[in-house]
Amino acid sequence: MSVAMGETGSPASMGVGSDDRTGGQAISAAGSVWREMGRRRGVLIGGAVLLTLVVMCLGSLPYTLGADASGVARYASGNAQGFLLPPSWAAMDETESARAAEFGAGSLRIFGTDRLGRDLFVRCLTGGGVSIAIGLA
Repeated sequence: MSVAMGETGSPASMGVGSDDRTGGQAISAAGSVWREMGRRRGVLIGGAVLLTLVVMCLGSLPYTLGADASGVARYASGNAQGFLLPPSWAAMDETESARAAEFGAGSLRIFGTDRLGRDLFVRCLTGGGVSIAIGLA
């Protein structure tokens, strides 16, 4: 099998490895993938959301895995009287809102609390951070 060469006899003169869009410069496969992803709005939004979650999870580890003044890990500490509080964004009746105000649920309880009064959002961030850290190790 013979290959026809260009006037100068080099493969580059035949258009192999060159691209008219880049002024004759060869584009790597990874570079073209990143360039194409940068043009897609959904990919950019999804990447930003994913990056935000990773930063939140990893950034919360020093706080949530640390101990409070009594020596209990912050992710495990709770308020026994503040158990099963609904999320702060949920509609509450008068009894629930009075109980939430009494035990400081406020805007800090995004996912609510469990049966032991532990904040579920903090526990989710801690679990996500530990999982990501193990995956990166």
